Amino acid sequence: NIEFWRRAAEAGRSPQTRFVPGSQPPPPPEMPHDDASQSRRLRAAPGKKRGADLRRAMRQPAIAEQRRRRTPHEIQKRNVDLWHGKEPSGYCTAGDSSLMMPWASGEGLVTSPKRAATFTRSNWSSGERERCAIIVDRHVHKNGGSTMRDIFLENERLGYGLYQGYTQLLWRQDFAVLQRIAERAVAEKRSPNHFIMMEAHFGFEEFANRPLSDLVRLKQLYQAAGVRCPIALMTRVREPLAYYLSFYKWGVAFRIQEALTKGEVQPQWGRNFSEWARQVPNLQSSIMVRGMTAMGAEYSGRIHASRRTIGPAGGRGWEELDNMLSKFDVVGTTQRFDETLLLAADMVGLPVL
Repeated sequence: NIEFWRRAAEAGRSPQTRFVPGSQPPPPPEMPHDDASQSRRLRAAPGKKRGADLRRAMRQPAIAEQRRRRTPHEIQKRNVDLWHGKEPSGYCTAGDSSLMMPWASGEGLVTSPKRAATFTRSNWSSGERERCAIIVDRHVHKNGGSTMRDIFLENERLGYGLYQGYTQLLWRQDFAVLQRIAERAVAEKRSPNHFIMMEAHFGFEEFANRPLSDLVRLKQLYQAAGVRCPIALMTRVREPLAYYLSFYKWGVAFRIQEALTKGEVQPQWGRNFSEWARQVPNLQSSIMVRGMTAMGAEYSGRIHASRRTIGPAGGRGWEELDNMLSKFDVVGTTQRFDETLLLAADMVGLPVL
């Protein structure tokens, strides 16, 4: 609550205090006498002036705290658990073992980036490393996207490129940077030096709208200028029944069980797999075009009318799906995940597979 954060800031406590799961949050400190006097004055202030003064009073400690944290010489460590209750050791520094990705421990993986001169291409890959490349994975739920994310993150951990993704909420700002880099590279007739691995999962900025068209235009800009910077768009589709079963077991079955246990006669998802599946027709295709469709299928057992782009009879929705997939370089299947990955990786020289 706002009053707690205001009091905490006034008392000199960090608003980022970590609470241990399962424990009760610490009680707020006693309000200093000056604060109490100020509150009495605010309560006496009439109408709009009182409201404005109250908002200003609650904002001032937070603004002061932000300014203090922005001072380079006074940067504070944030008390945030990285994983499994492990205490952070601060900002990124060379050799900081606490910043190692969880799967890098105990699996015999290298713990520091390889130098470009020591890079050895895998014998199952035919693509060379690129000075500039962008690989985008359209992650449709339950189609191997989490595995692709791990691959991207491992490449980032080893220093080969930069991972961006899960959601494209800040896509417009991100693309503005990519576009400026591309325009400068085209003007200088040279490839920029960046390798970007993007996961386009889901969010309120739908990938099929602006991000996809922006990336296609960026690709065309590089190609028209003869500047080497391949951009590979990839995704996977899954056998429909296998897709429905996987989605149901992952995000729906336990919700139905909980509802039935509570005594609900007819849960909103239906009483079983068949009833739920009838309520979410063409699920995989709908999620491909509108990623947020997954929210309704998982949490309410319905596809909202505004997101049901593909009806039972197909129609314009199928044309939208076909038009979207025609812009991709690689559309593979989940069953042939490895081959799909190799095709996309060879286009951009993705080092670690």
